[in-house]
Amino acid sequence: MRAVSGCCRDCVGAVDLSGGVPAGYQSEHSEVLQGTAHSTRAPHGLEQLFGTGVTWGAGLTQVYQHNAHGGLSTESRAGRYAGSYDVEASADVEKILGWTNSTSYMLLEGGWPRDGCIDPAAVGSWFGVDGDAIHGEWIDVAELWLLRSFANDRLLVQVGKADLSAGIEYRDVVSAFDLNRYANDEHGQFLNGAFVNNPTIPFPACTLAMSAVAKPCNQWQFAAAGAAQSSDADIDETASWASDDEGFFFIAQASFLPETQTDDVLWAGEYHVGAWWTGGGDLTSQDELTGVYLSAAREIFRESEDPNDEQGLGFFIRWGWADGDAVELDGFWSVGLQYRGLLELRDEDVLGISFARGAFASSDSLAEIEGSERVVEAYYSIKVSSTVSFSPDIQYVADPGGDSDSDDALIAGLRARILIE
Repeated sequence: MRAVSGCCRDCVGAVDLSGGVPAGYQSEHSEVLQGTAHSTRAPHGLEQLFGTGVTWGAGLTQVYQHNAHGGLSTESRAGRYAGSYDVEASADVEKILGWTNSTSYMLLEGGWPRDGCIDPAAVGSWFGVDGDAIHGEWIDVAELWLLRSFANDRLLVQVGKADLSAGIEYRDVVSAFDLNRYANDEHGQFLNGAFVNNPTIPFPACTLAMSAVAKPCNQWQFAAAGAAQSSDADIDETASWASDDEGFFFIAQASFLPETQTDDVLWAGEYHVGAWWTGGGDLTSQDELTGVYLSAAREIFRESEDPNDEQGLGFFIRWGWADGDAVELDGFWSVGLQYRGLLELRDEDVLGISFARGAFASSDSLAEIEGSERVVEAYYSIKVSSTVSFSPDIQYVADPGGDSDSDDALIAGLRARILIE
């Protein structure tokens, strides 16, 4: 995930209340349960507060990274130690206000240091080597939205300040744009932004948005959303929630979610294809951008036939293309593997390895950017307890920022995630 001021795209944490929670709050660092798409977030919901219908939780992520070779500098210490914290609450709207089939959600988050991570001073990567980085915001309202279900959960409508790449979960419906079970969570999976979301998609910072999800049958799901395209989502600037200074953003996605227990094993997994457009507002026609993308993930094998045992090997792939006079990255693809329970007696540990390549567009206005940036990353997530995990992480960034004259960078890091539940 490229760092965006005041908003982390896939904020980890869980609040479980009457079936309505943000996407992926099923199990810590979970992948996909029986073939249904879930983003990878970690649960830490607490009991309802004094019977009020409100459930809350909190989490802390800390990252230490060091550029051991190449990049911009191996001596700079700026941003080596970075982190983020989040506090979230979900409300049973039916219990509080009497509105049936409704839920609401709020996420507060902040982070340090001011520079966000080691990238600006030490690496110079376009993707960003720390997808968790938040640029020195003390606390922000990252999300604040209301969700209503219609037609026996065949149609969901979400309105408010939202993160479109984090999505929603309500009862049996899970939806997020550019969702991927093995590469979607900077808190527990890959740290590099190239493996959190597709970097060709200019997801807006968390601003005013409206989303709709239709689920005509169990295997097919369709989603669409529109949002204000603003990079400023600060709690102190509430007008930025609906600012059109940088235009608007529209996206649509179709998802095929076969059920592993009934479908041919060839199709077991999740498959998402989508298209997006951004422009309008105060932007000129030359600033309009459009693109298409693909995100897919599937299990290669499981170690046992127990549906509750997720040990085994999975594969993912992403692809994206963008077009427009102002586009910087016009082509991207990534592939990777994840193995859960590789070591004996460490059934909940996760090993991941991946490769990504982004091609920069040729443009006179982007003369300083050319060629491509490539990234290889490997991590090993060690589950210490239900609320604590540690992840050693190593990244190799070739031609950071698309500068072929720069030395390739080698970044070693350690991530810790602590949940309150």
